[in-house]
Amino acid sequence: MPASTQLVFIPASLADGSADSFDTVLSVLDYADAMLGRGYYEPEELPSKVMQLSGMNEYYGEVMNGGHLQFIDNAQDKLGGAIRQAKGGFSAMGATGYLSILLELETWLNANGFQEGQPFEGGEFDHDPEAYLDQLDDRLYQLDQTYRMHDVAARWLLGWDNLRIVEDEKLQAIRDAQVMVNPLRIPRQIRRRISRFEQRIGDSSTVGLALAVASISRRETFLEIVGGRPRMTDGKASMLWLLRTSNGERLGVSHEDGAEIFSSEEVDFYSSNYDAPLRRRLGYADRRSIDAVLAYDGLDAVAVSADMLLRKHHPDLEEKTFLAPALYRDGQPPIFSLCAGNKQYMLSEAEDGFTVTDINRDEAVERIRHEDIEAYLNEVKLLESDAEALPSIH
Repeated sequence: MPASTQLVFIPASLADGSADSFDTVLSVLDYADAMLGRGYYEPEELPSKVMQLSGMNEYYGEVMNGGHLQFIDNAQDKLGGAIRQAKGGFSAMGATGYLSILLELETWLNANGFQEGQPFEGGEFDHDPEAYLDQLDDRLYQLDQTYRMHDVAARWLLGWDNLRIVEDEKLQAIRDAQVMVNPLRIPRQIRRRISRFEQRIGDSSTVGLALAVASISRRETFLEIVGGRPRMTDGKASMLWLLRTSNGERLGVSHEDGAEIFSSEEVDFYSSNYDAPLRRRLGYADRRSIDAVLAYDGLDAVAVSADMLLRKHHPDLEEKTFLAPALYRDGQPPIFSLCAGNKQYMLSEAEDGFTVTDINRDEAVERIRHEDIEAYLNEVKLLESDAEALPSIH
């Protein structure tokens, strides 16, 4: 693949054997996070040993924190891939004890209904599954007392032929260069952000909560969902959400009739009595309004327009970007809010595209036409084509 990098750099202070082995492993994991995150590389474009180390650390961390049951639950439909990466790493570094436990887990999963690409739900067990997993936990905990996984992993990675040792103060600049050298970075960033925006404004719960927040005040904007818990509301199944808005944290409830917003002080979201009655409603969105936004045929164009704004006005901003519906009136196209750091824009449908209003200045700042959107997507395709034609980067 054109977007690839094979050299792994770590600071000299972690390479002489005197540093804590966890810090040495963490440096390589930080490299992987930077390449996959800011660099927009795909996992298969990174050195296989790096992904194996990441898989091992994920497995080990989950089991040490909450046992094999937590590892299985959190891996969800990526469980098969997580096991393969960890197996490859344990095998490569000669950690036969850890590998044996993982192989037993894999055999047990396959014998009890595991299907690739799906979360493990189990079948008709002829034994206590939690007891079986508990004994695997105990064996791994005991093994780690005498054969610490990070010690073995650090010795393994320090022998990689693609490892490079650099002065500590130069590491960040080298990592930044590796991030930026990916020729597919920009088109992938655009594609993924547009996809994320499309998912947000096409999700029923998110749309309902955003409209309900907007009903509180024109100046309060929905930003993101922090967490969710199922509960009963007036005898109906619902979801309790902890939200972040431009005014701080709120509680939201979504159900078949719509969405409601409450003060975060009414109940403790993280406590055992999170399903206590919520009394003072601050905002509300009905099901008809939610469905109307979801049925709006310009959602894809809104998502692309939002990315165009970010690329033009906030090219270096990769986080703190939130797109959500902000207003819906019967018979009219919905209006959307885009938050970019401390800036906020409104996108409203115009005859030939969208009008963009800068809320901070309370004035229309530009027009995004449908032909601009088409040209933007064609530019992304051209960037992808040019990048694919380049020779591999090593």
